[in-house]
Amino acid sequence: MRLIRLSANQSTFRTVVFNPTGISLITAEKRTEDNQNTYNSVGKSLCVALVHFCLGSNPVKGFEEKLPEWTFTLEFDLNGTIHKTSRSTNNQKVIALDEGEFTLKEFNKKMGEQVFGILPSQQEISFRSLISRFIRPKKSSYNSYDEFIKEEPPYNRLLNNAYLLGLDIRLAERKFQLNNDLKESTDAKRRIEKDSTLREFFQYKDDKDAEVEIVNLEERIAQLSRDLEKFVVAENYTTIQREADEISARLREKRNETVIVENSIAAIEKSLNIQPDIPFEKVKRLYEEAQVSFSDLVVKRLEDLEVFNHKLLNDRRKRLLEERQKFESRLKDLNAIIKRLSEQEDEKLQYLNSHGALDDYVQLTNQLASLKSKLEKLNGYKKMVKEYNLKTEQLKQEISQENINTEKYLEDNDLIRRKNILLFKSFAERFYGSNRTVGISIESNSGENTIRFNISAKIQDDAGDAVGEVKLFCFDWTILKGEHNHSVKFIFHDSKILDGVDTRQIAAMFRIAGEECEQSGVQYIISANQYVLHGLREELTEEEYQRLITDSIVMQLSDASDADKLLGIQVDLDYK
Repeated sequence: MRLIRLSANQSTFRTVVFNPTGISLITAEKRTEDNQNTYNSVGKSLCVALVHFCLGSNPVKGFEEKLPEWTFTLEFDLNGTIHKTSRSTNNQKVIALDEGEFTLKEFNKKMGEQVFGILPSQQEISFRSLISRFIRPKKSSYNSYDEFIKEEPPYNRLLNNAYLLGLDIRLAERKFQLNNDLKESTDAKRRIEKDSTLREFFQYKDDKDAEVEIVNLEERIAQLSRDLEKFVVAENYTTIQREADEISARLREKRNETVIVENSIAAIEKSLNIQPDIPFEKVKRLYEEAQVSFSDLVVKRLEDLEVFNHKLLNDRRKRLLEERQKFESRLKDLNAIIKRLSEQEDEKLQYLNSHGALDDYVQLTNQLASLKSKLEKLNGYKKMVKEYNLKTEQLKQEISQENINTEKYLEDNDLIRRKNILLFKSFAERFYGSNRTVGISIESNSGENTIRFNISAKIQDDAGDAVGEVKLFCFDWTILKGEHNHSVKFIFHDSKILDGVDTRQIAAMFRIAGEECEQSGVQYIISANQYVLHGLREELTEEEYQRLITDSIVMQLSDASDADKLLGIQVDLDYK
């Protein structure tokens, strides 16, 4: 694929015609003294964006807002056949290719198949991601030699780079899938661990604790199931229970009364056992022994008093005996009542023990359902842990085997690695000679991640001397010259690659590009500011400057007037 022409349907646009082979140089010159005008406003980077626009990039809102009714057209040669693609700023979701119109998805799929041989099964690489390796789309694309699209995830970056370096990306896809499967399996276990029913079991390191709980639950469920089978629901359970409660209350009342009656009888018995006062005759003898004599009158009165006391005692005893008889009769009645009530209570309780209320039955049923649910979750956990452990071990074995397969693949395909190393080395040594260690290392990444290959471009002492830009230049040319899985015959570099680079190294870039284009019939398209090119006069011979610079210029842009800019008009355009 070679670029032929970039044009537009507006007469002000300055059509860019690229050299079929060799260097195509787009220059930018600052002619005005206005410090506000710079090289960055004449259209160098816009040219890159427009090529991408015609090659199916995402819609650009700035084009629609600031360039309405514009249509840009790119002509290119693919394997000897001339093609033309056109895209309007008004309807950016459609792109014309030759005689047909396609959606962006259809266009990019078709171009991916024809330019890069992408198979339908290869979902992670695309025409857009691969073509950006040959025409870096943004300023951030020049920050690192292997970072063409800043937003591209590391796995996709590896996949695209590995594909263009001739590596078998199925190995990368396989590792990515295996590690994702392992992560999904682990995440699934973590989700189950968050279940409130199971959470208590994950404080243990040993899954045997869950096993013990499963056995206990099974026994409880079995016992509860047997209880429910024997459970007889009594419709009048509540009434019987209330009657039993009433009988129990009466029993307590009668038993309390029995205690009172028994205490009363005991008190009467105690009173009956009390002896009377000292008899008169005993008192008289005591006085006689003391040689004290009573008069007849005193004796008479004491005898009368003794008779009176005997009468009182007899009356008291008679009364106590009568009261004891009444209490004993009452005690007999109470015991009869207590016996009858106890029999009634036993009957009610026996009924209640052999029957149950509907609410109790429902409660037992709910309890059984809860236990079964818990058991089901625990069994699910047990099964999941078993499957997880088995799957984890299988995945680890497969990952280990894939590591072995990759090592063997790299050993069996050492020629591909050597080709990439030698290509990169051939470019880098033209900058630094053969005194530095340079090359591209490709190794198997056996770490626990989704990256299959460690691909690293190396230039010894690459911390200074603009080695980053040189490394980027050499890496892009390695991909182009390697000719792995692509039909691209050009590299398009923005002037960003020249920023901060010594003029000697810039001269080397042009010499290498000129030689490689002449040998391989490819294109090297680059934009450059005029002051950079002027500096090359001291590094290149007149013949080299004429051939590599002057004769290679396909477009001269400047800030002298709006007509000297790429669009031919002044417009504040945001196309990033």
